[in-house]
Amino acid sequence: MDTTTTASPRLSRVGTSSTVSTQGSNFSFTSRISRTSTAATSIAESLQVPPPAVPLRNVFSFDGGGVRGVFGALVLEAVQEQLDTITEERGVPCVPINDKNVAHEAIGTSAGALTTIMFALMGLPPAVIITYFLAFSEAIFRYKRVIPLWMKRLPWNWAQRRCSSTQMRAAISDLLRDLGYEPDVALSSFAITAPDVAIVTVDTSNADDAVLLCNTADSTWTVCDAAMASTAAPLLMKPVSHNGKTYIDGAFKANNPSPHIRTPVNEVNVLLSIGTGNQNIELPATPSLFGIFKTVRALGHKVSSPRDADRETRRVFEAVGRGERYVRIEPPADIANIRLNDWRGLPGFVERSRVWLKSPEVVEKLRRVADFIETNLRAQEQLC
Repeated sequence: MDTTTTASPRLSRVGTSSTVSTQGSNFSFTSRISRTSTAATSIAESLQVPPPAVPLRNVFSFDGGGVRGVFGALVLEAVQEQLDTITEERGVPCVPINDKNVAHEAIGTSAGALTTIMFALMGLPPAVIITYFLAFSEAIFRYKRVIPLWMKRLPWNWAQRRCSSTQMRAAISDLLRDLGYEPDVALSSFAITAPDVAIVTVDTSNADDAVLLCNTADSTWTVCDAAMASTAAPLLMKPVSHNGKTYIDGAFKANNPSPHIRTPVNEVNVLLSIGTGNQNIELPATPSLFGIFKTVRALGHKVSSPRDADRETRRVFEAVGRGERYVRIEPPADIANIRLNDWRGLPGFVERSRVWLKSPEVVEKLRRVADFIETNLRAQEQLC
């Protein structure tokens, strides 16, 4: 079975479809329900069962957003601070948020895919992820001196697109080497050692559907290729070819991948969905005409809306009486007002985000997530 088009076997227990799809802009949980206008009713009926006796699962979802993708790690850092506070208050040991007993599933799109790989596959703490993100952004979007002068004088799209893809692959390969892995390490090699991970991309031959690249034993993808496929934004990166198909940035069908989690809703302890701001995708200032034509031809479909996905996810959780278990956090427009490739503005974005994450209304959300996680940890220990 090809893991690029099918979801986890767990879905068969609560749903009717195993293909991950967004079907245009209608963000329904088609992994578990049929595509009908009565989706919420169908979900409520199918999931009106008692939660399982085993501890529930913590799920993390990371939106795409170019350099703003670092916001996912900033939120994880803030949740860790709340975890430290709660465990100290209760006099119990604190477990890092990147521990396998805390992160049971993670899904990410585009820049969020990089966070997912570093957080869930590699088990890196938030502070380290932030450091890598700062290095990534400059390495990917800044021209290198080795680029010939004649290439810099070509239309922006052609030169930057070629160089950004090369630099992206080099940055991911360097990350893997730093952590002791070969650059071509297989995604399937993390099937047992890591939580359930899904990287979102889009197959250009069937752009109605989002495609999940999962760390299952039968995956044929490498970690590097999966990351490249999810971040292959037209006009910025080259598409990725794999097994005769072409893949582009998953943001065009599921920039907010929350509707595509594989854990059944009644088994979710908390779904923390982290956005990067609801700004429209900005195209380069001077793209070539050829680049625009290629983008329109490749997509031909509406770019996904994170807010549509947010509303659909919230509706599904509320339909089964678990609305409090879904938490969405994303920066307001005045904080996230930087371009997708503005690596120079990233340090300022990080500082503004950290200040905003300490505001009372946001701290309340973060503490609720931390409380769900800590309580579930105690329940898990009692069963062991």
